[in-house]
Amino acid sequence: MKYVYRANIIEDKGGRFLVTFPDVPEALTDGESEDEALTNASDALAAALAGYVIQNRDIPAPLSREGKFLVAVPLVTAAKLSLYQGMRKKGVRKTDLARLLNLTEGAVRRLLDPDHSSKIKKLETALAAVGRKLIVEEISDTYADLEFRQWDVFSINPQSLLMSIVHGTEKLAVDTSTTCWAEGQLQAISPPPAQQLYH
Repeated sequence: MKYVYRANIIEDKGGRFLVTFPDVPEALTDGESEDEALTNASDALAAALAGYVIQNRDIPAPLSREGKFLVAVPLVTAAKLSLYQGMRKKGVRKTDLARLLNLTEGAVRRLLDPDHSSKIKKLETALAAVGRKLIVEEISDTYADLEFRQWDVFSINPQSLLMSIVHGTEKLAVDTSTTCWAEGQLQAISPPPAQQLYH
């Protein structure tokens, strides 16, 4: 899954810029300017998704097509969310993962703790134990200056698992191989801005 969510920014009567996320209503923040609001948005999103982990709830998928901006959670947070989801999907308990990694259960709890500053290498090892891999793709911050209309899948190459997308007369190619292998099926792909994280 991509831990990148669409966000809306509106200016309130007091002149502050409010950020909301259609897929994660608990994530709310603001700023004195649009730039400041966007800067705060990633931390607000991460904190809200951390709440899902603490409450043992499913992480909401970034499915909404509403929102002018895309906001990615920090890298370590994305890895923790993916580990949490991978364990839930495979029915792996903390004690099971501890045994697989030769760690204490307390160490596994810290790997899942959104507030603990875990090392990415340890998270990658844990992800591999539940059949997941984290890939980081860096692209533009937002797509506010583009007018996205209808995105249609027009071809899939089963060998390279390359999905091509048409936007008007502009053709974009997005490599979806990791998503395909991880989930066993092609997922809907949003227009590409912001840092995108896959497992």
